[in-house]
Amino acid sequence: MNTADAPNWTGPGNDYRGILELDPSIEPRVAVVIVGPGPAFDPAGLGSVERSRVEIVTAAEMSTVEIPDGIDVVAFLGPNDVPTPSWLESHLRWHNRAGNVVVIGPNADPASNRVIRGSRQLIGNDEAFACLTSTNISLPASLARNLDAIDPVTGWRLWNEGCFLAYDPEARLSADTAGPLAGQPSRDQPLLLEDAIPHRRYRPVPSAFHDTPKVSWIVAAATSVEADAAWEACRRSSFSDHEFILHGPPGAIGEYAEVAKNNPRVTVVAGGEESFAGAVAVARGELIAILDARAGVAAEILPKALARFEAKPSSPIVRVGYEMAGGRYLRLEDLAAVDDAMGRNGLPLFALVTRRELAKDPKSLESPATAWQVVLSRCEQSLVVSPLVRLSANAPFEPHLPGLAEIGALGVREVAREAVRRARRTTQVATRDLTEPVPPADSELVSVAYVGFTGHANLGDEAVRVAIERLMPWATFEAEPADPQLLMVGGGTLINGRRYYLNRMLRQESDSIERALFGTGVRSPEYWGVTEPMEDWFSFIDSSLYAAVRGPDSVRNLRTLGYRRGLPIIGDPALFLEPPADTPSVGGRVVVCPVFTNGNLHGGSDDEVFDTLARLIQRLRAEGRDVVMLSAFPQDDRWVIDIMRRAASPDLPYVAGYADIDDTMALLASADLVVGERLHAAIMAAAAGTPFVAIEYRPKLRDFARSVDQEATVVRTDEMDRLESVFDEVWARRETHAGELADRVGNYRSLQRDGADELRDRFLAR
Repeated sequence: MNTADAPNWTGPGNDYRGILELDPSIEPRVAVVIVGPGPAFDPAGLGSVERSRVEIVTAAEMSTVEIPDGIDVVAFLGPNDVPTPSWLESHLRWHNRAGNVVVIGPNADPASNRVIRGSRQLIGNDEAFACLTSTNISLPASLARNLDAIDPVTGWRLWNEGCFLAYDPEARLSADTAGPLAGQPSRDQPLLLEDAIPHRRYRPVPSAFHDTPKVSWIVAAATSVEADAAWEACRRSSFSDHEFILHGPPGAIGEYAEVAKNNPRVTVVAGGEESFAGAVAVARGELIAILDARAGVAAEILPKALARFEAKPSSPIVRVGYEMAGGRYLRLEDLAAVDDAMGRNGLPLFALVTRRELAKDPKSLESPATAWQVVLSRCEQSLVVSPLVRLSANAPFEPHLPGLAEIGALGVREVAREAVRRARRTTQVATRDLTEPVPPADSELVSVAYVGFTGHANLGDEAVRVAIERLMPWATFEAEPADPQLLMVGGGTLINGRRYYLNRMLRQESDSIERALFGTGVRSPEYWGVTEPMEDWFSFIDSSLYAAVRGPDSVRNLRTLGYRRGLPIIGDPALFLEPPADTPSVGGRVVVCPVFTNGNLHGGSDDEVFDTLARLIQRLRAEGRDVVMLSAFPQDDRWVIDIMRRAASPDLPYVAGYADIDDTMALLASADLVVGERLHAAIMAAAAGTPFVAIEYRPKLRDFARSVDQEATVVRTDEMDRLESVFDEVWARRETHAGELADRVGNYRSLQRDGADELRDRFLAR
């Protein structure tokens, strides 16, 4: 028996730990390939492995390696690598149990440690492929043939084919000498890696100009009319880093064969049900967008679904809500019921799924329904509720559920509704418990060293910390705990911060402490310049169990500072805060929150800002509005009082917001509109569901406003003559703004819950 007879392992993500619990099913023949000039192979490296099962192969460089026939597994060594007696046996104990495993031993290229510190994070890391940079690895011979390098590009190809990258500490070499193999082609140029690997690590900004696409549309069409409609829908997509793979009966899709001849991003796979397996086999993208050609998709569906995936790559399936003749289905359970009733070959009408998950079990692809159910059974799903996938009322369909055929004449909406009703009657739907989870016992809490501007009565930074504590009841947070297990850089504009936060981070960093970056902001290099050595930050981010930033400008600022990877955006952590239940609304209330910058702002004049605010307050009071002043920091108190005097309103209510976060949330929730110069006055207003006008004294306010699609509400401090007109525009559309904020904030809260869960799971799996 050979590795082709060994079962494929199909655990979630890269969790390979269960492989060694399987019974051995084969005794593979192995080739030990020594690349480059070096000492003769030491027979001690065979350990207890029978000599008759091993062939020693030498080659000057990778491109000249020839693997003999009959070989099942190939293990690589570099020119100076000396294996220990346990080396080969440790490699083979994985291969005699699973046919899709790549084994990595210790002494890997130290450069890979920046990605996978000590390789122990391979289990919970969707960038595990990047650690394939050196000798001491083994893999099935079917995958090793024709390799010209062992590098991240090779790692990506194996990863995308569904391989598991397993780290075995017992597969040791006797000396720490492993390094890149001789004759490796140079693949460290960023442009080449970006072209070949669509993962966000190497391609943070998708582009249509790369050889390897990010997304592969796999479209099922039964007629030429359907094929034409799907082709047009995919061409209209606002996301262009994709390829188009059409599968179905030859008569329906045949004319696209000519298109495919002249377009490398178009492929036609003709056939019946089995054509889906062929489409997956030729797909090159990191993600597959499964589409039933009867379903209509808006141009922005793919970017929205992709953004959801990038925010939480541990959920390899993204679903989008369905709409059918006015009927909407916005629960995962309902989408499954509609798919069962109306989908072709057991596939969904639309779903975004990683190619890796489908490729883990290629035999199951012979039955698309089986393949899809297998993937669903092991993978977490995310849901995007807008825009919707639409199936028109007159779209042809073939009901699949028993008993649905007789109501086919009623139309797609009725069929879908009946399918959902039946599913709800027969299945007890588990609903998510949105109450705050009960924290574990104190002895089980993870000790976190928290880096942020806490302990100074600053409303925003304290709100961020409180929000993170509520998101992560499984941890305790201190600035400098005695024995920390996790070092977290939290919310706030901390990166490129004149070494203040960097020094605090470096002071506590060590190889024994895990790392995380949660909703952190990045100071604009255009405004502040480059104020600290960024390589230290880049190393911290790359070695973190979880890393996400606050807003789109934070990603852009990092890129300007030299960081080439993309990072998920989860919003400011303070968006997780909610006002106390049943907070009453006060009609006409406007909350005003200024900040004194000592002239360090756009335009350079705090006085001009304060005078304009005072004029607005005078006008609002004359119109009968209820104006409340909010101070977010003790040093702002005197300036709040100064603005009240300038407005000839020394009797205005004045709240020290930094004294109690929940009371501040209640105040912001009670208002109709918030005018915030302090960043977290706007952020916490959004969290409370209240529209805001953001006075941008520094770029971070625009970063936040963009993150919630509210850039039109921003007024820079060097254009204060616009304040009243922008205020009036927001006031007139405040209900619309409130609805938009509710949608954006709800999405960020979901991403933050997911991020906190992912961080916890990765910490426990380390």
